[in-house]
Amino acid sequence: MSLTSVFGQKAHTFWVLTLEKIAVLAFDIVSALLPTPTKLNTSKYNTHLLIDWRDEFLANELCWTRKKAIEGLFNYAIFKYESSLFYSDRGDFLAQKIKDSDWVLVPGRVPTLWWKTKADTKALKKKMISDFVKQGQFNKALCLVE
Repeated sequence: MSLTSVFGQKAHTFWVLTLEKIAVLAFDIVSALLPTPTKLNTSKYNTHLLIDWRDEFLANELCWTRKKAIEGLFNYAIFKYESSLFYSDRGDFLAQKIKDSDWVLVPGRVPTLWWKTKADTKALKKKMISDFVKQGQFNKALCLVE
């Protein structure tokens, strides 16, 4: 059962937008309060990878209205990964599951309009579909067909 069917479309839209505003505000505040994790004030190898990914992501982020919240979200996740075995174990579990899965990234959507640098996603998508078909992975190829 979805939230829309429980609350109706208008209530669903209201709550989703309200919760999003609260979350964005919360991560804006987190971004202002937490010290920025750097490679100088952290020690774990994977934390340093997260810092590199954060920096690349923020360098290419075009949505200035959400950039501070996204930075806060990244910094909070990096802080928890670095300082808490509870959260770093769960982050490692999630990373392993993604690495071991058949997750398909759809060219043209990641990165997309919000990313500063653009790749030739049409050619990449065509090549990926062709490769999946050659490998007999038709379900993955179908994920890329619009």
